[in-house]
Amino acid sequence: TGIYVQDHIRFPKRVTATMGGRLDLAKNESKGSANQNSTGLTPRAGLTWQVVPATSLYASFSKSYFPQSGLVYDGSTSGTYASPERGQQWEGGVKSALFAGRVNTTVALFQLNRMNVLASDFSHPNFYVLTGDQRSRGVEFEAALTPLTGWNITTAYSYINAEVTHDTTLPAGTPTLNAPKNIFNVWSTYEIPHGIARGFSVGFGGHHYTDQSGDLANSFQLPGYGVMDASASY
Repeated sequence: TGIYVQDHIRFPKRVTATMGGRLDLAKNESKGSANQNSTGLTPRAGLTWQVVPATSLYASFSKSYFPQSGLVYDGSTSGTYASPERGQQWEGGVKSALFAGRVNTTVALFQLNRMNVLASDFSHPNFYVLTGDQRSRGVEFEAALTPLTGWNITTAYSYINAEVTHDTTLPAGTPTLNAPKNIFNVWSTYEIPHGIARGFSVGFGGHHYTDQSGDLANSFQLPGYGVMDASASY
């Protein structure tokens, strides 16, 4: 159950602020075991300054709360419920809209910290382990272009340094799973704007990911790979 409150405020000098908070009440139930009740309070705040009509600076901070239903082995067959995952994120950057909105760009710097991360317990099937704390920080560049009516192109590049910062078994600095350092994306669509085929669109693009850790202990590497996508819709 969640209760959420948010306020968006406009100040002079083209400054806006967004502030809010969420209260979560969670309960895990399992027949024959004690219930687990937990509460999460997660604030959120953001500030935007429109330096010139086409460019804005922004910064934000937020916390996260995620109840987990996995069981942690405690020496008994029933185990105990895992503590909720918690996190906090800082982000700041620049957004620009150029050529009457035909080109929109974003440059963002971010850092995300996760606590109580859950992973499979290979020593005890059907149980999980809390792997400790992880941190992701990096930079992202994104551009959305509309060269012609109906034609849209989106490109993005991300550099992410994701690693374990505290753990009971893994050394600090171990790369996290599913976190390549470099990600490239491009996607293009064209929708017919007029005539009998109006509304029909096609798309084409791809993603490229560089090397990443193959397991929790980073004992081997998955090589980089790419994925191509295509679509048609009406």
